[in-house]
Amino acid sequence: LFGIVIAATMLWSLIPRREEFTAPGLLLDRSRHPRLFAEIDSIAAALNEPVPRDVYLIGDANAFVAARGGVLGFGTRRIIGLGLPLLSTMTVSQFRAVLAHEFAHYYGGDTSLGPWVYRTKASIVRIFENIGSVGQLAGIAVLGLMYMIVITLLKWYFVSFLRISNFVSRRQEYRADELACLVAGRQNLIDGLQAIHHAASVWPTYWKQEVQPVLSMGSLVAIGDGFTRFMAMPQISEAVSKSLRSEEHTSELQSLRH
Repeated sequence: LFGIVIAATMLWSLIPRREEFTAPGLLLDRSRHPRLFAEIDSIAAALNEPVPRDVYLIGDANAFVAARGGVLGFGTRRIIGLGLPLLSTMTVSQFRAVLAHEFAHYYGGDTSLGPWVYRTKASIVRIFENIGSVGQLAGIAVLGLMYMIVITLLKWYFVSFLRISNFVSRRQEYRADELACLVAGRQNLIDGLQAIHHAASVWPTYWKQEVQPVLSMGSLVAIGDGFTRFMAMPQISEAVSKSLRSEEHTSELQSLRH
């Protein structure tokens, strides 16, 4: 009976749940941002890929592409998110390279695989949560042993799945980098990725110390222009460059050890 309860719990956890789409940021209008959409159209044409239906401005130092909606991967719509910090700190050439990297995920079919990986992770997490509640019945020695065997096997499977999916994800990133270098130039991609790293390390401090106090007083602030000025401050620029050199040195040492 306990085995039947465990099996039924796992099957219930594996049933796909319908997820409501939540906009990740501000939806951008093509008519109000013609230069931005011209760059998107150009990269899409270079890779012979359809243009995403929705383009969002997000508040993170990041960029992403995804496929949302539909059923089991069919009838989805393409979306792309572009971080305001990146638009404030990148040159046009760097932006093109980063945009080409993101479109390479479309080109390689990564966005089609991504939802399946995400749903699998969500299902495994639900299994752990639901079986955890069933574990209260495992007071008897035999049931406790069965419960521990099931949990151990699930944990082994989950860890193996994460290792494989992370390996595949890393290969996808390398392939996207290769294609972006061919489309937009190697040095432009290197500079663009470094710009993302710089912006990501500074953006939280800028938002908390400079933007939030002004917004709390009911005033508007030029967030993008302010971030550009904030990044250009000598003490900020030097601290970011020092941090990047330190991380590169650490990465080189780790590579030599391996």
